[in-house]
Amino acid sequence: MAAVQAAWAAHPPLRAFFADPTQSHAGLSKVANNLLETLKVSALCAKFIETIIHNGRASGIAAIAEAFFAVLAAARGSVTAQIATARPLSAPAQDALKAALLASLAGQGVKEVTLASQTDASLLGGVRVQVGDWLYDGTLKGKLQQLSQQLQA
Repeated sequence: MAAVQAAWAAHPPLRAFFADPTQSHAGLSKVANNLLETLKVSALCAKFIETIIHNGRASGIAAIAEAFFAVLAAARGSVTAQIATARPLSAPAQDALKAALLASLAGQGVKEVTLASQTDASLLGGVRVQVGDWLYDGTLKGKLQQLSQQLQA
């Protein structure tokens, strides 16, 4: 399924073809079968994609794959933490952050934390961490916004 998701992300014309409502099921199936043979996916994955197409949900393959991996990660006790910092974190800082998050989330059944980092110079300093719907904003920009709101109240 990961190969299908990667192919989908890498080829906008492929996404457009499968999102086109004028395409027939037969045409979609033929292209999908060729793609799946090229990617050498399992028979189970191929049948799953064929079922999606047969049920008229071809345009949703990317969202379905994303949901599949989210459910799989939850079942495995794995979460992805979205990290934003003003400057890239060093490897030791990333390791320390991962360990702290794992310790904090272990009570919720989390066994593995993966970091998805991005830099945003507008944060000025500190770190913003989002795991699911939980958000911690320890950035200087966030603190200044809080202070501004308190002064205006």
